[in-house]
Amino acid sequence: MSIEQEALKAVDESFNELVDMFQSILRIDTSNPPGNEVKLAEYIHTILSKEGLDCEVIESEPGRGNVIAYMDGESGKKLMYLSHLDVVPVQNPSKWKHPPFSATIDGNWIYGRGAVDCKSLVAAQLFSLIVLKRTGIKPKLKLIFASTADEEMGGRAGLGWLVENAPEKVRADYVVNEGGGLPIRLRNRGLLYLVDVAEKGVCWVKLRFKGRSGHASMPYVKDNAMYMTGSAIKALLEYKLKAHYTNATKKLIKDLLTFQYGFMGKVIFRILTSPLEDLFMTLIERKQSEYASFLKSITRLTISPTIVRGGVKENVIPSECELTLDCRLLPGQDRNYVLNCISDALKDIESYEIEVVKYSEASQSPLVDEFLMSIERVMNSLLPDFNVRVAPYIMPASSDSRHARKLGAVVYGFAPLSPTSDCREIVKLAHGDNERIDLSSLKLMAKFFTLLPLKWVFK
Repeated sequence: MSIEQEALKAVDESFNELVDMFQSILRIDTSNPPGNEVKLAEYIHTILSKEGLDCEVIESEPGRGNVIAYMDGESGKKLMYLSHLDVVPVQNPSKWKHPPFSATIDGNWIYGRGAVDCKSLVAAQLFSLIVLKRTGIKPKLKLIFASTADEEMGGRAGLGWLVENAPEKVRADYVVNEGGGLPIRLRNRGLLYLVDVAEKGVCWVKLRFKGRSGHASMPYVKDNAMYMTGSAIKALLEYKLKAHYTNATKKLIKDLLTFQYGFMGKVIFRILTSPLEDLFMTLIERKQSEYASFLKSITRLTISPTIVRGGVKENVIPSECELTLDCRLLPGQDRNYVLNCISDALKDIESYEIEVVKYSEASQSPLVDEFLMSIERVMNSLLPDFNVRVAPYIMPASSDSRHARKLGAVVYGFAPLSPTSDCREIVKLAHGDNERIDLSSLKLMAKFFTLLPLKWVFK
């Protein structure tokens, strides 16, 4: 029996232990705010210590715990397994089939806040170190396990704090984080897994519209702040934002279309990256709106109205109305680009105030063959019935990966879901009601992280 087979056998034989551990992790409420991740960090520290692994809990401030563990490897290269301990708050528990922190198993599913984002990743990465330690198998690379606080609020009390205050503890050559691992079924038993190699930046903008207040029975059309806000939302919705295809996005779309449609896929790719892109995207929207939405989110700036505030009484026209926009930027775009686009979209609105309230640049990692090849090699060994390919993509949202990249690491997001997973449904579950993950995906993740440092490709 090879060491890889021995490691996989260990995961299979102790899978019930992993499930129990995952349930315990889900049951510890780390809703952020306030976070209070130290309880979960200490639970993980206890587990790792019992296994004889070198580990520590570091608090950035009282209650904000980060847990880090280390395992020696054959080479001097370092691979960090990164995840976060906090979860977003539950808005309405009554909408859940099972209580959000019960970790109830229902059929093949485990329910709980954080099941997808991203406590399944915490459990899978944690368990992979335990398996390697118990079997005595030495990985090819030195491993760092880092599960941190505050990702859902920007990471300032978590990885962002560690990068600034204790960089030597989280410095690595390669990092695997959340953000990828979504499977796309192709023809002829093909299976394409997405690898997050870049993430969009964030620019939150507030627009303030001022007008005349008065009695609601006599609205002023031209200088009514509420009307101006509505006009602004409509103008932003109809504004045509220019497409920009990064190298990673080009490779993803080209590979996807070619794998699925052969020569015709190459033709479609040429149209999508030509001056006819806007017209062709309109046609896609009519036929496959969800696919078009995904394509647009990874190929251009997005501007989403998220909060409207205004008015104090039903029969009073407000003198001021405020609109908040969540804008997501591609690499190479900055706040000035965002402001220019908003200004152009609202050129027919006479007056408003604009303020940037939060900004962070997009981040990306280079396409490193040995990293991508290692991921693809492991996935093909785990799923021998499929022809597995991996393709880089830019995640429309953001994560702690941007903090790890500041230390020079090549950071990819990859937590593989079962081939039977419906990507569209899984994406909706993160931060949503009835968040859950299937047991087969949990096992696949654990096996992936166990094998990755054993089958790493050095070039």
